[in-house]
Amino acid sequence: MAVLIDEDMFGPFVYKYRLQVTRDQDAARIKAGKDYFAEKRKEWIIAGKGKFGLIQFGAVELPWHAEFLPEQLTLTEGEALPDWVHAFPGGSYQFSHASLVTSNVRDIIESHRSENDAWKFFPVKILRKDGSEYGTYYAWWIDRVCDAVDEASEGVKLVSKPKDGNHLWTTQGEPTPDRLSLHKSQIEGLNAWTDFRISASKCVFVSDKLFSTLGSGDLQGFAAKSIWSEK
Repeated sequence: MAVLIDEDMFGPFVYKYRLQVTRDQDAARIKAGKDYFAEKRKEWIIAGKGKFGLIQFGAVELPWHAEFLPEQLTLTEGEALPDWVHAFPGGSYQFSHASLVTSNVRDIIESHRSENDAWKFFPVKILRKDGSEYGTYYAWWIDRVCDAVDEASEGVKLVSKPKDGNHLWTTQGEPTPDRLSLHKSQIEGLNAWTDFRISASKCVFVSDKLFSTLGSGDLQGFAAKSIWSEK
């Protein structure tokens, strides 16, 4: 099985903190990432692939670089962060999503890396409002992109457009594995990936084995948005 991870909206940290960019150089790094994304999309269109629709650009696995992420963020609201910071400035684009995690979470994730997985960790220093150092978190950027949703699943439906290759999926009803399934052949051997057709800018998929290990302790900040079987 697989799990689509989202922020824990019922946990003790929800709406209790805020991270912001407070240095011009970090804002410039984020802008460089946006420009890089836009340039790659432009190249893709010029190459004639845009005729299939811009959603298809989401299937392109873009290598991400440290210079596109902030080196430093400031905790401007709240006194503490969860182990998993689901969203942060510069961490999401149209078809990708990164979270900030502690070194403990990073080590757990790395212990599940397979030869098929592709991800990177980038250090981000966190400061308190008074300028003192809170600690270092790691931006988890997943390079692997899939198109694995089983359209026959009872719990999925199209988002506005017809199924024409330029479509997106969303879920409906109970987000359980008896109603949601993925094509096993598309995710074989993977422990983390994004699916460009469903919640790509907000959530990531992980294997049930990785999710189980993450959930076996008292780590805070994440939760299962939906659970998927594999066929």
